[in-house]
Amino acid sequence: MSGRKVLIVEDHQSSREGLAIALKSSGFEMLQAGSRKDALPLLVDGQLAAVISEFKLPDGNGLDLLAQLKKSGLDRPVIFVTAYGTMSSAIQAMKMGAADFLVKPVTAKDITDALTSAIKKRDLVRAKEGLESALAPSQP
Repeated sequence: MSGRKVLIVEDHQSSREGLAIALKSSGFEMLQAGSRKDALPLLVDGQLAAVISEFKLPDGNGLDLLAQLKKSGLDRPVIFVTAYGTMSSAIQAMKMGAADFLVKPVTAKDITDALTSAIKKRDLVRAKEGLESALAPSQP
């Protein structure tokens, strides 16, 4: 699996740090941000494999962050982990391209499994696109 650097966007410092500790023990490298504004410059890190974000942020919501990623053409799976989950917000997030939507309380295993799955899926899609490109007849 390529890339194990993950951006955690969570406004509650204790939750953010607890999540970082759990993921570090699973071999992930962490970047952290407490708001959407703080996260935006970190999204362009070329080694960033995925984003884990609280859905409700002090300066917007996770959907704003997801939309910014899509608009920028950055291929980063986004997993929402929130205490404010509703069926409507989960459906909206998934329609916009979120990799997963988890409602707190969650275990470290829940998050690690979702993260590993999202990164593997992204890597498979990239490999498939690379093969299709290599096999496509060249245009004269």
